[in-house]
Amino acid sequence: MTFLAVALASVFAALALLHAYWGCGGRRVAAAATPAKPDGRALFRPSAFACFVVAAGLAGFAWVCLAHGALAPAFFLTGRTKWVLLGMSGLFALRTVGDGKYAGLFRRVRDTDFARLDRILYTPLCLALSAGLAWLAV
Repeated sequence: MTFLAVALASVFAALALLHAYWGCGGRRVAAAATPAKPDGRALFRPSAFACFVVAAGLAGFAWVCLAHGALAPAFFLTGRTKWVLLGMSGLFALRTVGDGKYAGLFRRVRDTDFARLDRILYTPLCLALSAGLAWLAV
C-alpha cells in the first residue's frame, strides 16, 4: 500500500505543479486542457486564481494519500483519511462519467482537441485515480 500511496501522491503532485504553471501564466498544453464547443472555442477560460485553487486542492490530495500511508502527518484527519480517500474516489468517478456533453465517458462533442485528449488521457486517468484511491482506502 505504501507504493500505491506514493504513486497516487506523485500523480497528484505532478498535476498540482502543472496547474500552478498555468496559474503563473504558462500556456503550454493549456488550450487542450479545457473543454471546447464543437466550433473549437473554449467553453471557459480559467483565471490564474482558479488554477492556483485547483493546484492547492491537488496538492492536498497528494498529502491525504501520503498521510493515509503514514508517510506524512495526518493532523486533523487522524483516523479519517479512509473516508476522505473514498470521497476523492467518488469525485474522480463522477469526472470519469462526465457531464454527458463535453467530458467523460458519455460526451457527445467528440471532434475537438480536448475531446480527443479526454478520450485517450483525461478520462482513463480519472478512472485509474478513482480505482486507486478506493483501493488505497480499503
